[in-house]
Amino acid sequence: MKNRYTVVDFGNRFENLNYKMRECGDMFVNMVKIFNALYSKAYNRIPNQILVESLLYNCPNKLFDKEDVFKTFVNVANYIRLANPRSIISICDGSKTIFEEKLITATNSQVCYSKIISMLDRFNY
Repeated sequence: MKNRYTVVDFGNRFENLNYKMRECGDMFVNMVKIFNALYSKAYNRIPNQILVESLLYNCPNKLFDKEDVFKTFVNVANYIRLANPRSIISICDGSKTIFEEKLITATNSQVCYSKIISMLDRFNY
């Protein structure tokens, strides 16, 4: 059938992104860009954006330094590496974990999550 569109429900994603950007400033956006760039460089493909945003959204606001990009990267990378993945909620729906969110699981989220953790484990910081 021609001209078929998939309806995508992003839930609270945009509200949660706006909240995190208000609380953490440009540093949140910088971390999204850095994670995307590192993943793309390491695996020659882009990561699931909802997964990346969810991982960073779950990091406490105090980990986002207003001035120091490297310090913020180290803070959030360590938090994500040590966090229980089953406790990380979706940026789209706070009642679901990253492994229950359809917008993430449709792209094999466990593999993508493992690749992100592996990518972070490569750094000496």
